[in-house]
Amino acid sequence: MQELILRVWRDYKARHLDRPTMWTMVEARQYTRDTMVRNINSNNHHHRTRPAQWFSENGRNIRREFGRGFASAIRDEDYHECIDLIESHAFRLVRDHSTRSWVDLIREKCDTDNVNACEDCGHIDHVDNGSWAYDENWVCSSCIDDNYRWSDNRDCYITIDDWHDEQEQEEDDEDHIIGDYHDSKSVVGHIPSAYDKRKPRILLGMELEVEVNEDYSRNGKAEELYEEIKYVADHNGNMHQYCFIEHDGSLNHGFEIVTGYTGLDVHAKQLEFFKKPWRGVRSHDTRTCGLHVHIDKRGVSLFHACKMVFFINDSNNQKLIKDIARRANADYAQIKNKKASYQWLKRAKSTGNPLNYLNEERREALNFQNEDTIEFRLFKGTLRYETIMACLEFTYATWFFTRDTGVNELTTPNFINFICQPQNRESTKFLRAYLREKNYVIPKFAVVKPNPRFDDYKPQPPESLAA
Repeated sequence: MQELILRVWRDYKARHLDRPTMWTMVEARQYTRDTMVRNINSNNHHHRTRPAQWFSENGRNIRREFGRGFASAIRDEDYHECIDLIESHAFRLVRDHSTRSWVDLIREKCDTDNVNACEDCGHIDHVDNGSWAYDENWVCSSCIDDNYRWSDNRDCYITIDDWHDEQEQEEDDEDHIIGDYHDSKSVVGHIPSAYDKRKPRILLGMELEVEVNEDYSRNGKAEELYEEIKYVADHNGNMHQYCFIEHDGSLNHGFEIVTGYTGLDVHAKQLEFFKKPWRGVRSHDTRTCGLHVHIDKRGVSLFHACKMVFFINDSNNQKLIKDIARRANADYAQIKNKKASYQWLKRAKSTGNPLNYLNEERREALNFQNEDTIEFRLFKGTLRYETIMACLEFTYATWFFTRDTGVNELTTPNFINFICQPQNRESTKFLRAYLREKNYVIPKFAVVKPNPRFDDYKPQPPESLAA
């Protein structure tokens, strides 16, 4: 050890003789003493050999400037400024060669827990600018992007190597039966139906969340559903995939069933699977499952869309909405007083595509933020065939009711009268039966009032109508 110290001493002495302006002899002796103290003190676990620049005049100036700025930030309890100083390239000498725990110091002096150091690279930042890996290690956003992937199984970020291992295990366990979240977008699409010939052609798709009991296999239940309804043949005998099953992180031990876009006739045929009990699977009697219906946005004007918003959110219609949704106002299907303030409409009009911005949050009862569809998020999940069809028919009927009805006439009685009109009875039979069960008075035949604004209205003789 003594020989090592002597070599260091001789080296700096020689450098000083060659370049007297580099260090003074006092500085060289002080550096040697500091090195000896750090090496002798075996309890100093934070030992770092500092470079010559640390003790130079330039190094002292850098440390002084940093100290003044850091002290000022501490006095102001400005932890953002503290982070900026530590991460500044100008003060890299202080950051890289100080023995301090900067995170602990900032937390203590600024009375905050919002500062962390990256477990991978040591970068210090606000906790919102990173994520938690394995639920206990905070990693900055740069390292997350480069070295980690999200794990649905663990509900946290894991290393890329662990993620690949997990994917291989899932492939072995589930053989790709259950896809990843939103994989359905590249799998299911338009399915031909009799509704394609209607004008306007309005199609619907559905997302149904289900939970599988812990003593049943999710994979097994997905296979059961696929065996019954995965594919449907059109009138030419061509096969189309009707539904796709994918993971959903909001569920405990379940999956989401996503259908293609088609008419009510195809849905009614395929969903007959739910006429029989599905053992080991639940949806209505859970706190996690919902039923979301997507309907065409094509042909919808801003005025039409606003009437849809008013009808669903009107306080006078909430008994009808609650009865059909089977749940009250929820965080993930919010009902709001849209007539109390029209800022939401002004904000939408200020954008280039108002229809996509009629709701600020995706979790409102009506979500317009999808490019091609309007999402009805209000329904609670269900495995009852008649209830699923009633929800689909309610969405379909609402599209046309709000199109054809004046702003001041968007009432529950008018809606019930609308679904009973002859031209609407075929596409509302499950809805009318459902509302009868809820003790609504459903007239057998309603008075038909033609709407001269639309040329697609073709009244049918009452004797040709089914109940």
